[in-house]
Amino acid sequence: MIARISPRSDQTHGTTFQEPSGKEVVHFTEVYKDFPDGDDIIRALSPTSFSLHSGEFISIVGPSGSGKSTLLTIMGGLQKPTGGSVRLDGMDLSSLSSKQLAQLRFSSIGFVLQSSSLVPFLTLEEHLKLRSRYAHEAYNARKARSLMKELGIERIRDKHPAELSGGERQRAAICVALFGNPALILADEPTASLDTPRALAVSDIFFQAARREKTCVVMVTHDERLLGECDRVFTIEDGHTEETGFPRNHAKSRDRPAAANG
Repeated sequence: MIARISPRSDQTHGTTFQEPSGKEVVHFTEVYKDFPDGDDIIRALSPTSFSLHSGEFISIVGPSGSGKSTLLTIMGGLQKPTGGSVRLDGMDLSSLSSKQLAQLRFSSIGFVLQSSSLVPFLTLEEHLKLRSRYAHEAYNARKARSLMKELGIERIRDKHPAELSGGERQRAAICVALFGNPALILADEPTASLDTPRALAVSDIFFQAARREKTCVVMVTHDERLLGECDRVFTIEDGHTEETGFPRNHAKSRDRPAAANG
């Protein structure tokens, strides 16, 4: 059962949510999105206001077509809202040029998408080295090995995406996203192709990234096994967003089965 939390309503329109303490990473103010459909207008996302903070592990749930992907892409600066304002890591996205927005996405956001975002002709380690190069940073081999070990993908370090299973490609994409220490991780169904031990292991990687690196992790998921691991849960239905709550079971997270290799 989802434990409903009564949202705090400070505005006449839309929904405003309770805000915990911590550095603000994402701030939505009356954000909504409309799409034209012939002579009609379809509201994909109704006006909503909320803040997300560093150190939080957040999930977004809802049926297909409910507006989850719209919310995620607006949050990541991949599409503009029809109205309202979005701030990411202190920057008003509407004030940025395309070049500035691309730079902000590179420096502040790690994307984990349903379809593989890996470059076909690069190995996993080459992905990490390339990311370091574009960030004008020295490649941290020790950090790379540690992250690959946590994700159970050390043995695929020198393999290309075509040589990997679906689960391995997903974990490789997570590795690349986490490697840059972004302020925000946006993960779209990151455990869809994983069995229970691996799904729980990925969930714990995200939780540890939130706590240790003070990253804000936002995960779209249909996987109810993971909801109890999150700090906050947002449910979207027909474009309407509501915050729901799950206390994270710390004891359970320490007793998980180890993820198998492969």
